[in-house]
Amino acid sequence: MTAGTDTLSSRIIRAILIITTATVVLCASLAAWALYDSMGEKEYRELRNASLLIEQGLSQAKNPTAYLSSLGTVEIRVTWIAADGTVLYDSVISDTSLLDNHGDRQEVIEAFARGEGQSNRYSDTLSEVNYYYALLLDDGTVLRLSASHNSVLVFFNRLMVPSLLIVVFLVLAAVLLAQWIARRTLSPFENINLDDPSANEMYVELQPLLARIKEQNEQIVQKAQEAETLRQAFVSNVSHELKTPLTVISGYAELLKNDMVKPEDMEQISTLIYEEAGFMRMLVDDILTLSVLDEYTSTNNTTSHAVLVDMASISTEALARLTPFAEQREVTTELKCQGDVHVLGIEKILTSVVYNLCENAIRYNRPGGSMSLLIEGNDNEVVLRATDTGIGLAPEQQHRVFERFYRVDDAHSRETGGTGLGLAIVKNGALYHNASVTLESTLGEGTTITIIFPR
Repeated sequence: MTAGTDTLSSRIIRAILIITTATVVLCASLAAWALYDSMGEKEYRELRNASLLIEQGLSQAKNPTAYLSSLGTVEIRVTWIAADGTVLYDSVISDTSLLDNHGDRQEVIEAFARGEGQSNRYSDTLSEVNYYYALLLDDGTVLRLSASHNSVLVFFNRLMVPSLLIVVFLVLAAVLLAQWIARRTLSPFENINLDDPSANEMYVELQPLLARIKEQNEQIVQKAQEAETLRQAFVSNVSHELKTPLTVISGYAELLKNDMVKPEDMEQISTLIYEEAGFMRMLVDDILTLSVLDEYTSTNNTTSHAVLVDMASISTEALARLTPFAEQREVTTELKCQGDVHVLGIEKILTSVVYNLCENAIRYNRPGGSMSLLIEGNDNEVVLRATDTGIGLAPEQQHRVFERFYRVDDAHSRETGGTGLGLAIVKNGALYHNASVTLESTLGEGTTITIIFPR
């Protein structure tokens, strides 16, 4: 089952199966070991008791070998060992000469040392454990008895059949239990009121989640209201900005249509219509630029479109395009570049940022003034700094100049020809590249705007 189709009930089933299977195997192992251990202790006791009885018989028998042969034990093997380890008698192998010396057996060594000894050895061939008990007799010989029993693996294998039956039963029980738990667990979610999360009766553990959902809902509503307010203000500002040139163009066009213009006034009227149309074209271009910025920001897809942009190259092109405008305003321009000034970003946006930054510094300058653009790069950042000797800004105006359609002096806005969107484009384009924007200005002396792009 893939992660995409995984369900709560299937996860619960897996968890129950893993836990129950591990528990069953562990219990079977412990039970097998406990049974094996108890069987061992019981075997040693039985062998010891049998050894004591045989010892009494040997002490009274005139022919020990004949006495041992008469015992006729089937489940217990009897071995009589001399002091030097030689086997004197064995109930299984009648020809004792075929047997190795038993003096090195652990139980025999312990019997010679302490009077009795015991040990067990595992047989791979028979999967059995042989238990040995040795008893030192008064004549210095050793009587050893042994018996065989199944190993712990045999006990475990015998327990596996009932264990597997238990596992099968638990699988069926787990399926039913998991479905029941899943339904009980998910039932509160099926009727959850996302519009008012705090009104839901939910598990205590999920209260932080509901609080977070409520907070996000409030933020979404707030942002929607703010967006609607901005949209209405933007539409109102665009309508206001277009109203004047449209009125001028419409009025003069009507005069031309009705042949109400003197021949000597034709050139002046044509110039006014051309200028107003140019202002409208410039306004539309700025609006489209902001629209592109908003689109990029909403998709937040910087990485897929980003390339290394040479800020020196686009700045040179921007100043070249603005040269006629600067000459018209009688403003000199200067460009300085230091270090590596490549920025990872969107070339179209960065070009608009540089162009509008320089155009603003030229437009609001004074005749005979200057504008310098400095670009510095180091290992951590690229700094873009535009300094002009223009009209400057009062302290109460400085925090508003980046607003859309804000103008420092509305009375002279038509004279300067600006749309009021230049610095908004600069600010939005910089923020899109995670760059910081700062402004320093002194009224009547000039303004410096600094943009810092992080590496």
